[in-house]
Amino acid sequence: MQKMNFRSYFYDRIKNKAFTAVITVYLMLCLSSAMYWIIDFQTRNLLMSLAFVLFIPLMLIVEYTINIRFGELFEAAILFLAFGSILGSCFNLYTTLPFLDTLLHGISGIIFGCFGFALAEIFFGKALSPRRFWGSLIFAICFSLAIAVLWEIFEYTCTSFFGLDMMEDAYVSDIRSYLLAGSHTEVVELDGIIKTIIHYGNGQTYIIDGYLDLGLIDTMTDMIICTVGAAAFAGIALLGYFKYPKINKILIPQIIDKTCDSKCNCGLGKELEKI
Repeated sequence: MQKMNFRSYFYDRIKNKAFTAVITVYLMLCLSSAMYWIIDFQTRNLLMSLAFVLFIPLMLIVEYTINIRFGELFEAAILFLAFGSILGSCFNLYTTLPFLDTLLHGISGIIFGCFGFALAEIFFGKALSPRRFWGSLIFAICFSLAIAVLWEIFEYTCTSFFGLDMMEDAYVSDIRSYLLAGSHTEVVELDGIIKTIIHYGNGQTYIIDGYLDLGLIDTMTDMIICTVGAAAFAGIALLGYFKYPKINKILIPQIIDKTCDSKCNCGLGKELEKI
């Protein structure tokens, strides 16, 4: 027995009506966004809208490669996260709806927790015993937090080396600084800052209200929110393990049984076929 080829796998996958409905809605949203930016002559936003269509084949490739099956709820969450990035970046919703970025980071903490749990089951076996369940849960939380760290490193790299501003700035009215004190034995405290005058370029001046924090607050907030998301996943997984098993089956990607064939009644046999 061995896996069917990817083309056959794709055709089998789209027979699932819920899966097809989710990717169809997402595809329509991405293409509608692309058409809007064609009319508005925004090349960067057009390319981003089209590039995010690749999330669909990427999900299928990941499923096919490591032999797992994403549930419809998990897929919808991933694609919501992807299109939320389009809305935030291309349509400026990160500014008009400041909570959107927080929401997306929270969802990402849950998503990568789910995926991390599935990876743990691939590496160490199904979490049927309490010991294996707790090991998989700890791995999933650490995996989710690791992704959050890597994402913030990515944002810092893009900001520092590619002229982007992925680390959102913030106005603050007070600072505490060892640097200004010139020693780590005391702190210079500047409270109630109402204005900062920046001299730059060829005698140019820029005045801002308060003091400008260059991404630190945004980075730490994102990581904290991702941690909250990972903790939320842990709570859901615990509830699923001890009381409502169907929750974990719906949310956590399921490992495909490699011993199944087309005659199997477990529902996963369609993933494999006889040579």
